[in-house]
Amino acid sequence: MFEKAFFLLLTHKCNMRCPHCYNELDPSKNIHSENKMLSVNKVITLFDSLEKQGFKKVMLSGGEALLHPNLMKILNEANKRNMKTALFTNGKSLNQVTIQKLYKVGLDELRISFNELVWIDSVEQYQTILSERIKLIQILKNTDIKVGCIYIISKKNIQFVAETYKKLSEMDITMKIQPLFLPKYDSNFEKVSASCIHQKDWIKLRKEFDILESCSLNLNEEKAKEVYGSIDEINKYIDLMVKTYIKGEIPNYCPTGPILVVDPSGDFHPCLFRHDIKIGSINNSDDIDSINYSLDYYKYFQNGECYREECLSAYR
Repeated sequence: MFEKAFFLLLTHKCNMRCPHCYNELDPSKNIHSENKMLSVNKVITLFDSLEKQGFKKVMLSGGEALLHPNLMKILNEANKRNMKTALFTNGKSLNQVTIQKLYKVGLDELRISFNELVWIDSVEQYQTILSERIKLIQILKNTDIKVGCIYIISKKNIQFVAETYKKLSEMDITMKIQPLFLPKYDSNFEKVSASCIHQKDWIKLRKEFDILESCSLNLNEEKAKEVYGSIDEINKYIDLMVKTYIKGEIPNYCPTGPILVVDPSGDFHPCLFRHDIKIGSINNSDDIDSINYSLDYYKYFQNGECYREECLSAYR
């Protein structure tokens, strides 16, 4: 059973400018107003109310959440209220000192996105990038922070997915896959977009994970549920990609919506991908105290009625 969770987007600041980032692609987000950051006092007020409304977990992201100057204070405040915490990061700002700080304030989960692998052109590039990430993970394994890695599948890197999963699973680290989305008007669309991956490559990937499963390289059931799922769940996800990209089928459900998303301006939204809909503000106490009622209005999201390709990253 998943804890009742919400997203807290602390800042639009980021130390990368990935063309595939959902922040970059959403015209309803003013991501270049990088000075907008949630204040600690506003976040404390939010935490107090959401705790009373049954929220048990906060997922912190951005932008790059590690660039928020008061991140450690915010994590500490969540910890005081026994809220579980998950931090999404591209890993660029991670080092031994930062990892120790995150551990001391009680961070529960760190989810590292392998963004650079999207654009690789050679085996050497792949090995260099993965080696850097593995060094960070080895430091993290000396703490109690649970680690999950996000592999964004592109036309350029699909051949390395299973190999990456195997290497991470040997370290008892779970991995999630999600397809790279780019709009068709983007100049890189045909080079990297997951929608341009050939059917034979999806089938090959599925077979590679079948082999891994038969060789018992999957993590044990308890470990696999810590952050991201098992090989069986990855295979189901690959099957969904084939249905969507190759067969043209559209999912008739949404696994996450509606979910509270608080952006750096303090506005409330019912979905990570629907910032065009505002359901309240952190600056209005009535809005904060009526979050559950506001989200209930958007329960129809569960039927996948507003599905878009970029939503596929949520189907895990």
